[in-house]
Amino acid sequence: MKVIIALFLFLLLFTYQVEAELLRVDDQGSEVYRIQRLLSFEGYFPDKDGVYGDLTFQAVKAFQAFQEISVDGVIGPETRGAFKEIKRPKAIYQGDYIEICLSRQILFYFSEGEIKLIALISSGREGRETPKGEYYVYRKLPGWWEVVWRGDWMYSSLYFYESYAIHGGFNVTGYPASLGCIRVDDKVADFLMEKVKIGTKVIIY
Repeated sequence: MKVIIALFLFLLLFTYQVEAELLRVDDQGSEVYRIQRLLSFEGYFPDKDGVYGDLTFQAVKAFQAFQEISVDGVIGPETRGAFKEIKRPKAIYQGDYIEICLSRQILFYFSEGEIKLIALISSGREGRETPKGEYYVYRKLPGWWEVVWRGDWMYSSLYFYESYAIHGGFNVTGYPASLGCIRVDDKVADFLMEKVKIGTKVIIY
């Protein structure tokens, strides 16, 4: 009986220790803040208040996608291991440009050969796929605008091809879910609206 009790307590303690290693949405504290600072330093766009909010969730998913590990937005042993040997995106041009990887659902913004932003996106869903190719930002439209014919709302839009734009909007998922545009978080859209200039190259693959 004592052996069974001891085994039960061991398993209980082991489970608690494993769970204690996990960080999820709504967690908070110094460890969350440390992770946020690390992600921010690497070019990701988390919250910066020690609270595991939606921006941190998106930043972790973008990090996991780029590191080619399980993408779930939870910081566990695999993600902590990736933090020890971080893969970093490298610029292929010297000027400012945006690069979008549809297979990983990530946007990169480079300026003068340095990574400035890595953000999670939602690209066009099946039947409304985002066009691949090289384009240029030809129009900047700040604020919220309703696209009546599409039944969609767009925020801080950077148009790069016809009616396609990188813009803020609801529900950035990390998988194809938009009507063809590149959807990002509103705060990411504000950042891009401030930094990106007309004529900036947009590469989508």
